[in-house]
Amino acid sequence: MDLQLFDNAIMYLASNEVELGLVLLQNGAVGTPEEVAAEVEKRFGETLRFVNRYAKESGGKKLPEIEWWGLMGLQTLHLSNNQLTSIPDLSGLANLQWLNLYNNHLTSIPALAGLSKLQTLDLGNNQLTSIPDLSGLANLQRLHLYNNHLTSIPDFTGLANLQTLSLYNNQLTSIPDFTGLAKLQRLNLYNNHLTSIPDFTGLAKLQRLDLYNNHLTSIPDFTGLAKLQRLNLYNNHLTTSQL
Repeated sequence: MDLQLFDNAIMYLASNEVELGLVLLQNGAVGTPEEVAAEVEKRFGETLRFVNRYAKESGGKKLPEIEWWGLMGLQTLHLSNNQLTSIPDLSGLANLQWLNLYNNHLTSIPALAGLSKLQTLDLGNNQLTSIPDLSGLANLQRLHLYNNHLTSIPDFTGLANLQTLSLYNNQLTSIPDFTGLAKLQRLNLYNNHLTSIPDFTGLAKLQRLDLYNNHLTSIPDFTGLAKLQRLNLYNNHLTTSQL
C-alpha cells in the first residue's frame, strides 16, 4: 500500500475515512466528500486508521503523532514538499520500503532502526545539521541527504547494500572513506567545502564520483577504482593533474 501526501501544506492527518476524504477533496481530489471518503475506504479499508493528535502550537508545520501500527502494510510514504519541522516515530512501519521527506523544514529526524526493509530514504532539501544512526537499515540502497546543513557525516557502517549516496550542497569539510559501502556505485559530494578526500579504495563498484565545486588542492590515487566511469573535479583548487 502506498500513501502519497506530497505537495501539500499538511496541518494534520485525519482520524477517519470521512475526515480524510475532506482533506483529499481540499487538495484536489475529484468528487463529493462522501465519494472521496468511499474511495479511500475502498482502497485502504481497515488499514487506514489515523489518530489525530495535532499540536496547535505547531502552526500547521508538524506531523502529529499517529498510531502507525494501523498501517503495518505500508510500503511507500511520500511527504515531500510540505512544511514539516518534525516527524513522529515511524518504527512501527516494519514493511516500509520508500520514505520521501524531500523539501520540508526538518532539522532532525528520529531513529529509523525499525525500518529494516527500507530501500530508499530521501531527506534532501531540509535543514538537517546531523543524522541519526542508520546502521539498522541493512536493505537501504539509496540515501539522499543533499541540500541540508551537514558539516560532518558518519561512515554509514551497516549500510552494506547502499548503491547511491547523495551528499551534495552541504557544508562538509571532510568525509570518511566509506570502506563498508562495498556496493556503492554513485557518490555525489559536489558543492561542499572539502579540502581533501580519501582514496576510496574500498569502493570497488563505484562508477560515478562527483567532487566539483569544492576546495581540493590535491587528489589521491584513484587507480583502485577499476569500475569508475565518470569523475568530476572541476572548480577546485588543483594545480596539477594527478590522474
